[in-house]
Parts: sequence; C-alpha cells; structure tokens
Amino acid sequence: MSVLVIQNDPIVPVGQLSAFLGGHEVVRAWENTKYLHDQAVATLPDALILLGGRANAYDDEAWPWLEDERELV
Repeated sequence: MSVLVIQNDPIVPVGQLSAFLGGHEVVRAWENTKYLHDQAVATLPDALILLGGRANAYDDEAWPWLEDERELV
C-alpha cells in the first residue's frame, strides 16, 4: 500500500507513526510547494495523511502551499 504523508510544519514531524506505516513517502510541504500542485493531477496514493501544524486551513498568505493541499484532498 502506498502512503503519502504531508508534513505542513517543521515542528510536527511524522514521528512514531512511521513505525506503523511501513513504506511511505513524506513530503515537507514548505520545501517543495510544486509537488502538491503536481499531485493534484497525478495518480493518488492508496492513503493520504495530513499532519497538522501552526497554520489554520485557510492561512494561505503565511503557508502558500495550503491551497494546493486543499485541492489535493
């Protein structure tokens, strides 16, 4: 099973969840904002996990990748 974990904030890592996921990909959204935009039109993984953080869901000015993340979901 393919699992995509989106980490939205450097202070909220995947942590112990990694032990349960097996093979998974972690995307640090602030490092590669284009990735989320590209995923919106790509074949999606079997599971998607969105990690939280300091932003609210519509704080696009401070966290510019959130719009693409909402589209992906």
